Amino acid sequence: MLRRFCALPFGSLSNQWNNRHYSTTPTPPNTTAFVNQRAMNAAFAEAREAIQDARESVDTVYYSDDYADATQITKQALDMYKSHLAECPTEEERNSLKAEFDLKMGQLREELEQLGTPH
Repeated sequence: MLRRFCALPFGSLSNQWNNRHYSTTPTPPNTTAFVNQRAMNAAFAEAREAIQDARESVDTVYYSDDYADATQITKQALDMYKSHLAECPTEEERNSLKAEFDLKMGQLREELEQLGTPH
């Protein structure tokens, strides 16, 4: 014979089990700025990957195509950064954005310059 482990009927516990508690972590105060930062981080990562691909294809027939891709993607990332800086409504947000992304965007410029133009 099969015994039930729960002495209470299922219906009496169902309300208690359905009350789920969710995270109380507050959302970022300005969600547009948060989305912009995520987009810029994604653009930065994509540009770094394109530059790495070009670096790996130096002295191959694929270098000129990879270099063109890296140049285009890096330019898009830098343009996105400039446009987001211009859209910042306050000086505080602009300074925060600069603090997070100035070095990253400078790194992209330097890495692209280090590649050199295709022969």
